[in-house]
Amino acid sequence: MNSLKSITSFTFNKGNIYWINDKGYLFKNNGKEVLFKTESFANIYLLNNIIFLVSETNGELIGTYPNNKINYSKKIRAIKDNYIYVYDGNFLNKSYGVALLKEDKIEEIYFTNKIQILSISEDFILGIKNNELKCFNINSNLNLWNFCFSSILYSDNKQEYEIDSIEKILGIINSALWFYTKYGRLLCLNSKTGNIIHKFSTQENDLNFGYETTIKGTSFFVNNSDNNLYCMSANHFQKINTKTYKIEESFNFREVDFSGMGTYKNIYSSLLQGNYFTFLGEKLHGDGVRYIGLYDYSSRKLIWEYELISKEDFINGNKLISPEPVYFSNEKLFVKDFKKQPSYLKKRRN
Repeated sequence: MNSLKSITSFTFNKGNIYWINDKGYLFKNNGKEVLFKTESFANIYLLNNIIFLVSETNGELIGTYPNNKINYSKKIRAIKDNYIYVYDGNFLNKSYGVALLKEDKIEEIYFTNKIQILSISEDFILGIKNNELKCFNINSNLNLWNFCFSSILYSDNKQEYEIDSIEKILGIINSALWFYTKYGRLLCLNSKTGNIIHKFSTQENDLNFGYETTIKGTSFFVNNSDNNLYCMSANHFQKINTKTYKIEESFNFREVDFSGMGTYKNIYSSLLQGNYFTFLGEKLHGDGVRYIGLYDYSSRKLIWEYELISKEDFINGNKLISPEPVYFSNEKLFVKDFKKQPSYLKKRRN
């Protein structure tokens, strides 16, 4: 296993790791060549084969590499799915926007002070304000619909009720918006009207309040090969058909693969990557999260695992593995330690 030292920020892309050290130098992979001088603490984004270095402190664009001609005066919140999420103003008067990179220019396609923008899909902008999810048309700026979270209250079998909130937007799939919530619900809304199409919940008690289906977890991912939702929870695999809203597959992977996944007491931070789920694992209760593995959901088998930390080292205080996903790319797996420093190793085929 190879470790990279004195790292303050890093990202992965197509089997490569880009990282910044504590002196503010940007490197690629083994760090033999300095690519750029930046701040010690900066976020690294990749868009159209260009690296964007954004200040972690104030969101300012520090620079780009290898194209260094790109400038932008507003603040950058994130770059994902080919869109640049930006903002301007102060705490009392803040506006949010979405932009695209066109050649050497960042061009804004939408800006508003009506919502905090969460996501963009097709011609829709999704945002949140005052416990309401709002949808706007990018071209007309019309407010198409609102979804109020007070309609999905949560109670833990006590008298008190709390308003639920979005944990993660999965996206618009087959004209339906999918997202899961803080309190273990998975909701599917009509993207044109905001009306609820189907409601899933991890709480069996929710079946008394209009939820149609129970699920074993909410850590769902969109599989780009079929546009369905896949989830690997503590001991269950689930697949939801996004056209029929039915659970197509649901099984206890520890029971199905007794000699492989069945050797794990707990798994954490599962992440769908192509044909596999990567995960962190604990073999015995109290034994420590010391393993990483690859699970093939098609064959329903554990196909590879690795003990990163020995039991002795773990007892002596070596806590290498952090509760974050393992990244798998080009036969390499990347795992972060608790100091946010990545280590990587090459997967050997059996």
